Amino acid sequence: MSDSRFAPLPDGAAMPGNKQVRSPSVGFVRWWRGAWACLGALWTLPNTLAGSLLGLLFLLLGARVRWRGDLWAWVFEGVPWRGPGGAITFGNTVLCTLPSLDTTCRTYAHRAGQCIEPPVSLALHERAHVLQYMALGPFFLPAYLLCGGVSVRNVFERAADRYAREQRGWWPFAAPFP
Repeated sequence: MSDSRFAPLPDGAAMPGNKQVRSPSVGFVRWWRGAWACLGALWTLPNTLAGSLLGLLFLLLGARVRWRGDLWAWVFEGVPWRGPGGAITFGNTVLCTLPSLDTTCRTYAHRAGQCIEPPVSLALHERAHVLQYMALGPFFLPAYLLCGGVSVRNVFERAADRYAREQRGWWPFAAPFP
C-alpha cells in the first residue's frame, strides 16, 4: 500500500523548506540542446551570412532588425521586397516583408486549394526552416530546390506548415528529429 505522504515529487516541484528540486538530468538536457543549437548555427553560418548581408542592405531601405531567441534567428522586419510569401529564411536569418513576423499565414496546401486549413503562425513556420537549416547546413538550399522550391510539393514547406500547426515535426523526412 502506498502512502501519499512519501510519493516522489516530479522534477522541478517545490518542497517545504526548499526553493525547488530539479533532477540533474534537466540541466544536462538544457546544456545538450544548447550545444546542438550552437553547432547547428555554425554549420549553417554561410547561409546566415548571406541572409544577413541581404538584411543589412534592406536596413538601408527601412527594414528593422532584432534577435529572436525563440527562433534562434536575426529577424529583419519590414523588408521592402515582395516575394511569393511573407518571409524567407537563410540560416539563422529571417527576412520578413511584413511589419511583424508575429502574424498568421495560410498553409501551402490551403493556398493551393488542396484542403481548407486554419491560418498558422508565420514565426513558427520560419522557425521550422531555421531548424531545417541548422540540421542540413550548406546542403539545405540545394535540397530545398531539388524538392520543388517554393511550392506545395516541397516537403520542407509541408513540414514547416505542420510544425506551425502542431509545434512538432519540423523534419521533412522520416523521423530522426522531433
